[in-house]
Formats: sequence, structure tokens, C-alpha cells
Amino acid sequence: MRMDYKLATAALVLCVSLAMPASAGIVYSVNRTVTGGHTVAGTIETDGTIGTILFANLLDWSISVDGRPPATPSSNAQGSGLIVGTNLSATATTLDFNFDGPVGWVLFQSNTVQDFWCVAVSSRCTGIEGESARSTFVGFSGTGRLSGIRTIATTHTSNVPEPSSIGLLAAGLAGLAWRASRARQRG
Repeated sequence: MRMDYKLATAALVLCVSLAMPASAGIVYSVNRTVTGGHTVAGTIETDGTIGTILFANLLDWSISVDGRPPATPSSNAQGSGLIVGTNLSATATTLDFNFDGPVGWVLFQSNTVQDFWCVAVSSRCTGIEGESARSTFVGFSGTGRLSGIRTIATTHTSNVPEPSSIGLLAAGLAGLAWRASRARQRG
């Protein structure tokens, strides 16, 4: 009986460790075209917060305008990201910006200081409201005033189970098989 308790405890610890996610962060993909022909592409990683996203919720980002070197947290002292206000929110699959909300903006600026992507309710980033981008090759362009809640980034979802789910299923099936064999031996 003592051996069954130890084995059950070990199996439980294994199952719990397999079920825990490797990272709680969520990586969103950005793939946008801003009026005027600018392309904005890259990724934004948050800490997994669902709801209002503040700068402290950003773990990492890599945003490129028109294929130029991306803005990243470690670009240099000038490469930066900025979130002002509570207009940016997250779901498990999207990053959304509320253009009807209070004054606020999201800015990702590369280390050249010339290249940036800005989503804003106010004209703080670029002198206009809406979504804007600038690169040294193409110049500046923007959408003008936007309204409503707009999705600015999405996650890639798939129907393939995560490895931890498969491991948990395998551990559960192994436990059931072991239990059934023990019952057959006793009965």
C-alpha cells in the first residue's frame, strides 16, 4: 500500500509538470499596410495579460517598417516602444486598439529614429490621428481619423495539440493501464 502512494504521488507530479505551459506570454503577429503604401510587419509579445495592455505588459517586440531594420527593445537607447493610455487591449488571439477611447497611442520606433509605426487617438505621434508609419525610404503616411475598435495584431492558432497536452494524455492513459493491470492481478 505504501508503494502505491509513492507511485501515485510521482505520477501526479509528472502530470502537473507536463501540463504547465512553457511560457505564459502570447506572441502576436503584425502584418499591416498603412495608407500610402507603408508595410508594417513583425511580432509583439505580451506577458499573457487579457484586457488592457500597458507598457509593463510588453515582453518583447520586433517591428519593421518597409523592410527596414526592426524596432526591438534592445535596438539601442533610441529604439523604443511606448504605450500611453488604456486604448490597447488583448484577447487570447488579438491585439486591439480603441480609436473611440480616451487620448492614447502606441508607438514602436526603430533605432534610426526615422522609422516608426504609430497607432493613436491623438496627434501625439505624428501630427495626425489614426494609424501612421514612416520610413526613410518611402517618407511618411497615415490613415487619418479612425473610429471603433480595430485589430492591429493576431496570433496564429492551430488545431494541433501542444506537446504538454499530448504528454498529459499519455501519462493519464499509462496510469489507467497500470491501474487495470493491478486490478487484474488482484482479481
